[in-house]
Amino acid sequence: MKLIYSCILFMIIGLPKTSLAETDAQALARQIANPLAKLIQIPLEFSFDNGIGVDKQGERILLNIKPVMPFSFNDNWNVISRTILPVVSFNSLAPNNGSEFGLGDTVQSFFFSPKIVGDSGWIWGAGPVFILPTSTNDYTGLGELGAGFTAVALKQQGKSWTYGALVNYILDVNSDRPIETSLLQPFISYRTSSAITFSLNSEATFNGISDEWTVPIKLSINKVIRFGKLPVSVGAGIRYWLDSPTENAEGWGVVASLNILLPK
Repeated sequence: MKLIYSCILFMIIGLPKTSLAETDAQALARQIANPLAKLIQIPLEFSFDNGIGVDKQGERILLNIKPVMPFSFNDNWNVISRTILPVVSFNSLAPNNGSEFGLGDTVQSFFFSPKIVGDSGWIWGAGPVFILPTSTNDYTGLGELGAGFTAVALKQQGKSWTYGALVNYILDVNSDRPIETSLLQPFISYRTSSAITFSLNSEATFNGISDEWTVPIKLSINKVIRFGKLPVSVGAGIRYWLDSPTENAEGWGVVASLNILLPK
């Protein structure tokens, strides 16, 4: 009998803790899937691609540092700052060419988003987007200033599904090297009760100067875990280039991510 009572006591004490931990992780996974969530994030996204360069023998290793900072603008609106700073390494872009390494140009977006979600359940935000000339050489970026408009709309159905799309359009600002680029990023994700997220998206870009599309498709899996008290999301996936300019990546690539989460 003592053993039975001990087991019952263990279940009464233990099960709520497990349930709370799962609920907390699942809530974080839900916020991560929402580009407009009020969650401070520091995502680090690594990727490897090959088939680059004039003879298709080149390789690219890319680290995108993508901090997300939400702010309260007033009683009705939030502002979400999303930054993408690339750190790029190229190898064998051309015959007898060695490696190139440096920073790329930063993409800085600001989304103004209503604090109250309407009856439709759609969450949306819009605002300005800038290309900042942070590239350190001609291989890793244009080194020119650009500005434009960006918007995102998404819906989170139940506890599992998120789907939507992000778009932007950017032109150069008195640039010596003209910029005209558009982005279409549809996305869909499914979250399990154990805070595992399966995601499918594309970051299709159109270069209006060269009249060329770049269309990668990415499939990834992410899991919310904790290092001590610090929640993080770790993930990995694959990417396939459906279409790309002549000297850009082609075929299959791999991605990995580490997202440091700082809930308020």
